Amino acid sequence: MAYTPKKYFDLLNEPVLVYRLDKHGAPGQFLYSNVRAREVLQYDNKKISNLTICDICDLSLNKDLNAIHKNEKLENEHIKIAFITGQESIVRFSAAIDITREQEGILVEMVLLTLSPEVNSKSDSSDRFYNMASHLHEGLAILENREIVYTNKAMEEITGFSAADINTLLESVESLAAPEEKNRVKQMLEEMQNNPEEKHILDFWIVTKQGNRKFIHNSYSQNKTARSLIQYVVTQDITQTKIAENILRQKEQEFKSLAENSYGIIALFNRELKCMYINPEGAKLLGKTVGQIINQPLNKFGFAEDVFIEIKNRLINIFSHKEREEFEIQFTSNQRENYLNCVAIPEAFVDGVMDTALVICSDETELKQTQIALEQLRNRYRLIINNLSDIIWILNSDFKTEYISPGVQKMFGYTVEEYLELGYDDVYDEDGLNALNEMISHISQGLKTGNLQQIQQAYIFETRGKRKDGSYLWVEVIARPMIDKGNHFVGMNGVTRDISKRKKAELDLVDAKEKAIEADRLKSAFLANMSHEIRTPMNAIIGFTDLLNEDDVDKETREEYVELINSNSTHLLKLIDDIIDISKIEAGELKIDKTEIDLKNLFNDIYYVHLESLKRAGKQDDVELNYDLPTKKITIVTDPMRLQQILTNLLSNSIKFTNEGTITYGLSVHDKDFIRFYVTDTGVGMSDEKLTYIFDRFRQVEEHTSRQYQGSGLGLAISKQLVTLLGGEIWVDSKINEGTTFYFTLPHKWEGDPKLEKVIEEKEEEIHNVLIVEDDDTNYHLLKEILKHRNYRIFRAYDGIEALEIKEDENLDIILMDIQLPRMDGYEATQRIRKDDSDIPIIAQTAYANYNDVVKSLDAGCNDFIAKPIKRKKLLAMIDKYMHKKN
Repeated sequence: MAYTPKKYFDLLNEPVLVYRLDKHGAPGQFLYSNVRAREVLQYDNKKISNLTICDICDLSLNKDLNAIHKNEKLENEHIKIAFITGQESIVRFSAAIDITREQEGILVEMVLLTLSPEVNSKSDSSDRFYNMASHLHEGLAILENREIVYTNKAMEEITGFSAADINTLLESVESLAAPEEKNRVKQMLEEMQNNPEEKHILDFWIVTKQGNRKFIHNSYSQNKTARSLIQYVVTQDITQTKIAENILRQKEQEFKSLAENSYGIIALFNRELKCMYINPEGAKLLGKTVGQIINQPLNKFGFAEDVFIEIKNRLINIFSHKEREEFEIQFTSNQRENYLNCVAIPEAFVDGVMDTALVICSDETELKQTQIALEQLRNRYRLIINNLSDIIWILNSDFKTEYISPGVQKMFGYTVEEYLELGYDDVYDEDGLNALNEMISHISQGLKTGNLQQIQQAYIFETRGKRKDGSYLWVEVIARPMIDKGNHFVGMNGVTRDISKRKKAELDLVDAKEKAIEADRLKSAFLANMSHEIRTPMNAIIGFTDLLNEDDVDKETREEYVELINSNSTHLLKLIDDIIDISKIEAGELKIDKTEIDLKNLFNDIYYVHLESLKRAGKQDDVELNYDLPTKKITIVTDPMRLQQILTNLLSNSIKFTNEGTITYGLSVHDKDFIRFYVTDTGVGMSDEKLTYIFDRFRQVEEHTSRQYQGSGLGLAISKQLVTLLGGEIWVDSKINEGTTFYFTLPHKWEGDPKLEKVIEEKEEEIHNVLIVEDDDTNYHLLKEILKHRNYRIFRAYDGIEALEIKEDENLDIILMDIQLPRMDGYEATQRIRKDDSDIPIIAQTAYANYNDVVKSLDAGCNDFIAKPIKRKKLLAMIDKYMHKKN
């Protein structure tokens, strides 16, 4: 049976809906809806005609309507119904129900009564309102006469409740407010009702229909009309914001707790470089209180200008580049030098712009002071170790060299790097290797048996070390095992000491003892020989003198006796002269009287004297005497008597030991400064052993009592001493049964034959460039006087700036650098020079010679240090050390 709507339904301003229930109470599609119903519920006619009451109204939430459908409540009356609009909002109405029983079922006619006149009067505005409300992210609820008539979809999503679930605002609080919030919220609702004209804000925790906790922000307002009181509730879910705030508050508290218990500086700066926060300990470190620093600009912190600029630039860089900065600062506060290690971090952003910077500085003062003290200690040890003549070394547990001090270069000639690549057999002789192997074996045995007490001793041995150039030196090695706290063997350390001088002294002592014994023996032999040599001519002189007194001596015999007396007197006189000469030489009283002499005349005189000696020796027929001189006149400047004495001694020696052959003397060669003489013979010659001591006093080729040749043994010793006094050298070549040649040289003023000249290239002495950096004229002239006898070209600089200019223009070999200078001191000048030249020797000189000055000079790049007043020998030795190493 078709339904015909009542004629006045189309004239009503209230929404009207009509549908039919079948015999089982199931609702059918809407039979009728007026225009107003479609406007309010936001469905068009076609759409709503295909829907049932169950599609737009959840019967489980509308108990009265559900009871009607179940035939539990069939009287015509008013009920409350919550509808779902076409925009999925919840709208609550009071509805008048008219129920009619029909053959097909039950006809339900429903008129919705609670829309206000303002809403009813403007349907377009209503459409726009609901359309807007359905798309809001905030929850929206509308109350009319304190009853909830509308909730949008967002409100249901936030709370889990709709207008169909809760009738009043109080019910909403009872249903939503978390247990701990209910009393507070009720009090605020009462305040709101007492002051209805004001807008109210209420934030509180809720428990949603699903049991979840949320924190919501609610705005309450109302509008009173002639017909009713309309209230609006706008709800925002700010749970995440609340959680973030709680976390932020917790972090701020943690930050504050951390900052206020920190021993460094924790400060917050804004873009104007004002301090927004500083911890108490940080303010104290700066010598101020927190109140003196908060809201103050950085330039009020009391930093020195350079420190202020450093921090300012760092903060500006952070605000410009938004990247963290790490830096160190040093400043003075509370009469203490402070060292801080700082990091500045971009801390907060507002609208994409960095708003603040967090600066965290740890107080590294004690650590820095410890580091400075440690570095000074290291420099002290380095200075000591680098200047020790001994070598300090460390071996690892495998007996491999891990460290060796720089003294190795001075002792062995190897650099540290070269030495570390060598094996023991490269630097020790066989005895040293045996001692090392014995030590290693002893330690290994102790480690193997676990008897550490056995190896905890000093191992000391002496051996010969091999230098880089192949030469040897005596060294003493002192080694000790290293045991750690866990009683583990970790290696060895020790010292290698050059004992060459000690060894030489020991050997010299033994040699001196042997020589003393030998000298004593030689003196005894000499005295016995002298006794013989003196008694022999004295016996002849006395004996023949007595014979001369005999009456029966004829004239010829008398002349013979006189000749023998003269000959023995001459021999005795020569012996006495030798003794006097050797005594004068030993006493340093023998005088040399140089003059210009003609060698040809001298050689002629000597020739005839020794020709007579050959005759007296009866060798004139068997031995030929010659001399060799250039044809032109030759003159030299020397002592003629001593030159004649030298040649006479050498020729007498040749005559004594030559029985046949020739004896020749002369000049063999000369150079620019020296002339060389020689005396050669074909006599008996000497063995190599005899050549080693032929010039020693009291020594002779034959020293036994049955010797064949006479003589005091002083002639050659005197000749050597005379040659030395005249500025020359003497040496000998000899072979047994072949002959002997004596050579000696004397300095001379040459005017001789060009055919004998041997051209020697004169080596030009190298000139060195020395820079003296000294502002004081007196000190400069002192240094100049000390160096004037050396072949140095002197440059002077009055300060560090001039020193740099001269260094740039000249090829310098060494720099003497004063420290206290105007304009630029010696430290800075040295540092700048070292940037371009790491090799040039620089010696620091100053009147302030404490340990810190030494360390500071070496750190600046100086090679060494000399304190004023400057000692001449010490300065020259130091210059030689660095500039003349190759020489």
